[in-house]
Amino acid sequence: SEKLGIQIKFQPIDWDMKETELQNGTIDAIWNGYTATDERKEKVAFTLPYMENQQVLVSKKSQNIHSIQDMTDKILGAQAGSSGYLNFEGQPELLKNRVKDQKANQYQSFNEALIDLKNDRIDALLIDRVYANYYLQSEGILSDYNV
Repeated sequence: SEKLGIQIKFQPIDWDMKETELQNGTIDAIWNGYTATDERKEKVAFTLPYMENQQVLVSKKSQNIHSIQDMTDKILGAQAGSSGYLNFEGQPELLKNRVKDQKANQYQSFNEALIDLKNDRIDALLIDRVYANYYLQSEGILSDYNV
C-alpha cells in the first residue's frame, strides 16, 4: 500500500455475497482463497495467481476419517459460497452422495465451522488447506486433526 500510496482496510465479508459486495462497491477487491473459474472470470478481473491451495477434509483424529470413502453418513460442514461448497454441489458423485442427508451444513465463516468441528456438531469440514493448517496450528491443535 505504501508503494501505491493508498490506504488498505481489510474487512471480513459474507463470503457467499463476495461478488455482490465487489459489484456494489462495498469492497474494492477480494483477497483470499478465491478460485479463478471460467464463470468467475466473466464477472470479475483477476490478478496473477499468488498461491496454490486445495480443498481438504478436516476431521478430528478420533473420527477415523482419512478419505472421502470414510464420509458415508457423516455430517459435513462447508463455508457457504466457498470453492469447496460449489464443488460439493457441482460434483455430487465425489462427496455429496455419501454424506448424511446428502447435504452440508453451511457456515458464513470458516471460524464458525471450525468451532462446530471442535465441539463435535459436525464430523468433518470441507475447507481450504492453507486456512485449515493456519487455524489449527495457531490454536495449537493441529496434532488432534486429520487434514
